Amino acid sequence: MNVRLQRLYNLFLMLAAGISLLAMAGAALFLNSPEPLDSGEVMLMIMPIIVVVGLLSFAFRRMSGAGLCVPLRRSMYRAITILVTLISLSWFGFGFVKWPTAPIKRVGQVFKGTAGELHAQRDYEAFRKWEASFPLAFLPFILAVVTAAPATDDSRQVRTC
Repeated sequence: MNVRLQRLYNLFLMLAAGISLLAMAGAALFLNSPEPLDSGEVMLMIMPIIVVVGLLSFAFRRMSGAGLCVPLRRSMYRAITILVTLISLSWFGFGFVKWPTAPIKRVGQVFKGTAGELHAQRDYEAFRKWEASFPLAFLPFILAVVTAAPATDDSRQVRTC
């Protein structure tokens, strides 16, 4: 195994973990902001991150010949992956349950869901905040999947060291 490449990969994993923590903090801050960004603007901010991390992950896999490993015990790696997945899915599930007829749009002076039911302005604003924070809450899940690729063997099992 190439030691330099493994160290660089470890640094890459730490960077992705830092980005994930910042994204979760950003999602929580969005929920408390008076006027959230549009979800499209948020997607434009995080898509370059996903593309760069994806390309780096692909480059690591090509350079290593699938010889890298995640520097965690298998049980710790599995626990982190499950936690990130649960947080992302619960964030999505919360919005799906609270606003089943999303998106809520402003139509003149009223706020309507896709089924035509009326919503209060407070509900509309809460939906907008959740909608803007959702891509940030989902980013750690995407990064967890993408960054593990270089340490995955042919049987799709992540190697740990």
